[in-house]
Amino acid sequence: MYCTTYHYNDYLKKCGIEDFHNIVEEKFKGILAKICEKDLSFLKNDEERGNFSFYIGCQYTRTNKMRENLINAPIQIPQNINKENIAKVLSLIFSDLIGNWVFSKSKVSLLINNTDSNFITGDQPIINTQVEISNQFKQVLNKMELFFPITPKLALYISNDLRGDQFLDKNEVAIFNEMILQHSNEQVYSIDMTDI
Repeated sequence: MYCTTYHYNDYLKKCGIEDFHNIVEEKFKGILAKICEKDLSFLKNDEERGNFSFYIGCQYTRTNKMRENLINAPIQIPQNINKENIAKVLSLIFSDLIGNWVFSKSKVSLLINNTDSNFITGDQPIINTQVEISNQFKQVLNKMELFFPITPKLALYISNDLRGDQFLDKNEVAIFNEMILQHSNEQVYSIDMTDI
């Protein structure tokens, strides 16, 4: 049954956040095509940089793993408030915070994999390589270095310091793949099982 068959208020309750993410993803499509061509010129255009930044924030925080982290975060919430419902709202707030950091302070580098290994990805497609896996929100903006595999041979690295484009060796690819495995919740994706 499609959401459009529901009454409008029921539709918003059921599909509003997904529709929101669909809009964010649509604005990212053209940017993704540029990234796949190793073209980061979109970062010089405020509108495209804004769309990219907010997409990164949303992709990082919208996952089940991040929602679980928020539910278990040491946040003072009155007992009569459902933490699961609050986590959905907090994930949007954190996506905006992260998107703002990406837009205003971060530097974006390409990580190029010319080895016979492949980048893998998972149900946590963007990971912070600098924080504890168990609580991604503990020091969310103090230690922020994001790794985002785009294709089996190309990834983005987003941090406070410009690393410049880097050609990774097989060991470095394996290290990033291990981090993706550790950060994943239930699913990991690869074009070759030997990369997992």
